[in-house]
Formats: sequence, C-alpha cells, structure tokens
Amino acid sequence: MNLFFRLIFLLARNLIAGRTIDYLDTRTLRFRVWITDQDAFQHMNNSRYMSIMDLAVIDLVMRTGVATGMRKHRLTPVVVYKDIALYRMLKFPQAYQVISRFVAWDGPYIFFEHRFERNGRLHARGVTIGRLVGRSGERPTVQQAIEQLGWQNVPKSPPMPEDGLREIARLEEIRKHRAESEKAA
Repeated sequence: MNLFFRLIFLLARNLIAGRTIDYLDTRTLRFRVWITDQDAFQHMNNSRYMSIMDLAVIDLVMRTGVATGMRKHRLTPVVVYKDIALYRMLKFPQAYQVISRFVAWDGPYIFFEHRFERNGRLHARGVTIGRLVGRSGERPTVQQAIEQLGWQNVPKSPPMPEDGLREIARLEEIRKHRAESEKAA
C-alpha cells in the first residue's frame, strides 16, 4: 500500500512540474526506507528495489515528456527485463536516493539504469529493459515512435552497453522460440 502513496505523490508532482529534463539527463528521486519496506531480516526487501525502479521509470517517462505522446497515441511501455545487484543493505529509517537515466535504445528496446545511493555510497544498481506496445499489439521501434509521436530534439542513442545487447539477444531468442512453438502447436 505504501507504494501506492508514493506513486500518487510522484504522479501529482510530475503533473505539476511537467517536462523538466532532456532525454539523456539523469533524474534523482529521494526516498526513505519505511518499516513496511523491510523483510524478516530487517533490511529493504529485494522486491521493493524492483518496485522503486518502476517508479523511477514512470518518473523519467513523465519528466522527459514522453508520456504525453504515448498516452495520446495509445502506446504502452512494457518492462521485459529487470535485474539488480545489491551491494549494501538499506534499513529503516534510512534515507536514500535513486539516480535513474535512459542509457540507450535499440529497435523496440529501451535500456534504463538505476543507482541506489546513500551518503554518496552505492548500495544497489539495477537495470530495466522496456519496449513499447501499440493498441493492436504492434511493437514499434523507438525510432518509429519518435516519428509517429513527433518528439522533438531526440538525440541519437548512445551505444547500447554490452549487458543490454546480451539481454536483448536473449529476449529475441526466447521470443523466436515461443513463436516457433506456437506455430507447431
């Protein structure tokens, strides 16, 4: 339930602020570990990191202005891969920040990075790979979406990092295998 309140607060703040950052800028969100964020070992639950990463993606999409065009053209962002490495545990009532950014995009895939920091020390690093899905299930590339939605001043994507390329290749292989299995059935 507490993520619901964080989401409402984030949405309200972004609706008031509007578009405030460029596509390749980093965005910092500040949070505090609530008692309900903890697991039985009294540190922030692993799944809570993932949920906070979802909030960070929503924030980036809203702050860059991408969300407005997507809603208008009924494009939905879908998370297709997430991973996180935990280095130091966060505990109640510690304050921390999540520094997020669009890293790169390739075809239909968008790669995000999230750094969980406290007092300048890295506590966790997470990645999210998402893609866009159209109202009829089509999967436009990011470039097609840019053209369709009329986004302005979108820079060329930086090179996709090796871990992103590796996961995208794996996702495409799984997608291909699933399509072949469905044809055979």
